[in-house]
Amino acid sequence: MTRIHYPPWAMALLFFSAALPSRLLVSAQPSEDPCKPLPNYRFRLTQSLKTFDTRRMSAWSGGGGPIWQLEGDTENPFAGRNYGSGDRHTIYGSRAYGSGYPAWSYPVPDPATVAGRGFPYGVWPISWAGNHSGSAEYGVVTAELFRPGGQLVQAPLRPTPASGNYSTVEEETYWLIGDRGSMLSMLTNMVDWCHAGPIWPEIFEPADDAIGVAGDNTSQGVKFHPGNVLQYYRASTFALAHPKYNNTYAYPPLNTSTLLTHDQSTPLNDVMKSSPWLRCINETIADALPILDMRPRYTDYKFLTPVIVIIAVGPAVLFGLHECFYDRIRRTWAEKQAISRRRALVDEFQLYP
Repeated sequence: MTRIHYPPWAMALLFFSAALPSRLLVSAQPSEDPCKPLPNYRFRLTQSLKTFDTRRMSAWSGGGGPIWQLEGDTENPFAGRNYGSGDRHTIYGSRAYGSGYPAWSYPVPDPATVAGRGFPYGVWPISWAGNHSGSAEYGVVTAELFRPGGQLVQAPLRPTPASGNYSTVEEETYWLIGDRGSMLSMLTNMVDWCHAGPIWPEIFEPADDAIGVAGDNTSQGVKFHPGNVLQYYRASTFALAHPKYNNTYAYPPLNTSTLLTHDQSTPLNDVMKSSPWLRCINETIADALPILDMRPRYTDYKFLTPVIVIIAVGPAVLFGLHECFYDRIRRTWAEKQAISRRRALVDEFQLYP
């Protein structure tokens, strides 16, 4: 059988193309259901406009990693504060505003206020009216321009016939409060996992009137008080609320600390305590709420380029060189054998005329 010899550059090209991921060689195909919710919603947080340093927020992420520091190259109002390292295990807070900070990495310097704290999940706390527990610094206009995830919004979660057991739509219409990026991710997951009715969020405008219940209606436009919150998540940057719930521990003189536990709050009513619909919402938020990803092991991959090229092309080049030198050695050896044979024939002719 005749052996085919390919030039070295052709072997290298064949090897490199075989090593490429299939998605780079074949055009992407649309999903079977283009309206299906994204399983892992991601968005990026830009922390510096000088170096364009960004971090990624991901739904279902485990989080964790080292603590970083916000840079002050673009007049960031919170430059110098720590952020990052919060993981999924510490996602739950309580009904107390300012709860949910990882104790080992973000100890609370002053339990009476959230002012001056770092951001374990990369996102800023919800800002309430009247500088509630020191939240005013997170709600000023200049700070809102830098808010990771976008402007604060709110959205109702209404059950549907596919949502399982629930009391009535009015009694069990719960609300989400948080940044826009996280909100869109959670609304997608709520439709997918808890069968909530799809709806767009609206701007969050906390009530600035007398302290008390937000109102009896469950339509859009409700203005919430801190006492309407059923549960805080992610260091008080995301909340689950109901307009008819009123936690008296959220107001003076009972709101003496941001470290109050669930036992130090007004109990939920019987419908909420036994609601499978509310349990689904609470667990889905805890599992899927976007948090800051762990920082990659290497932030600059430029030095890996030569390594990748060597790994991808190296074997092909070595094979090509082997083929080239092998042919040359084989030809040299064949030529030497032919010369030896000719010399033997000449000698034999001379010895035996």
